[in-house]
Amino acid sequence: MVVLRNGKQSGEAADPESRKATSSLNHKRDRSPDPADKENVNPSSGLPEGGSAEIGNSTTGGSRSHQASSKKKKLNNSETEKRGTPGHQKRDKGNAADMNQAQENPGLKDKHSSTEPQASRKRTRKDLEIEWDRTQLRDPRPTPERVILPRRTEYDLTEEEKKLFQGPPPKRPKEKGRLNAFEKDQMFREGAKNNIAHCFHELYICYDKGPKGSPTYDEAGFQLDYRKVADWFKPRGYNKQAMVNGMEKAVKRSQDEASRMAAAFFEGGQAPDDGGIYAIDLLKDKVSKDLGIAWHKVTPAVVEKWAKKGFPKENPRDYASSTLTQEEKKRFSSMQTGASLRK
Repeated sequence: MVVLRNGKQSGEAADPESRKATSSLNHKRDRSPDPADKENVNPSSGLPEGGSAEIGNSTTGGSRSHQASSKKKKLNNSETEKRGTPGHQKRDKGNAADMNQAQENPGLKDKHSSTEPQASRKRTRKDLEIEWDRTQLRDPRPTPERVILPRRTEYDLTEEEKKLFQGPPPKRPKEKGRLNAFEKDQMFREGAKNNIAHCFHELYICYDKGPKGSPTYDEAGFQLDYRKVADWFKPRGYNKQAMVNGMEKAVKRSQDEASRMAAAFFEGGQAPDDGGIYAIDLLKDKVSKDLGIAWHKVTPAVVEKWAKKGFPKENPRDYASSTLTQEEKKRFSSMQTGASLRK
């Protein structure tokens, strides 16, 4: 006899709820597979007898691994089908070409990533610096006491190059009306300070720094003397006769100094007839390099000292103007500019 869970026998009449529960239980039993068809199953664990939980877990893990592998295979097949289309082929080829180009040209990215146009880059003195061709100089030794490289002036630049170094234009003191002499001078100074190629650029910079400011170097690369620059800026009143007299004195002084230096330097004590000012420039250049002093510091007394040291005197014909190269002429022209304002 079978006894049901409600305590009644199978033959006893059951209430509607009991019959409904019994019917549902029987329906589930009919749908569940029979463990006997495969192997004996432990009712408490749901695992085959003699087995363990590790076997069950490994079976489950293997099933999950198989499912993941199937999904990956489907994705790969789908991606392969997509790449077979013309649009994907063209895009993939383009990406490959870009990658190859980037590998062959490492600087390509940096070149195109720069957003600052070359023309708008702020210019500095280094953009104007030059070095003389030593192969065109008869004495290629370094220039004593020259601190930095010389630079080009605005007269050496093209109109397009001048625009790159001019800097911002000076502000007008007033919007309307004529400017007086003081206002014009202020605008000129501001423009010279902003234009690094201007011939007076370093002088205004040196003057603004003051006596305790950092060193300032002129266009030839020599250090400026603040006291000399400040004295040069002082306003002076001249009349016509005073200017003429001053020029005459300066010419006579220059001639006397040239004669003294030639007497101590050249054989026979005479400078070449066609030497001109360049003969004295060459003389000072050799004495400067022999003694290791600045070119603008060579005076008649220094040349006489050079002769006393036993240096052999030079042949005047080797110092004629016809023997100078264009590079030497440009170099001496640069060294003469503002020489009286250097230390």
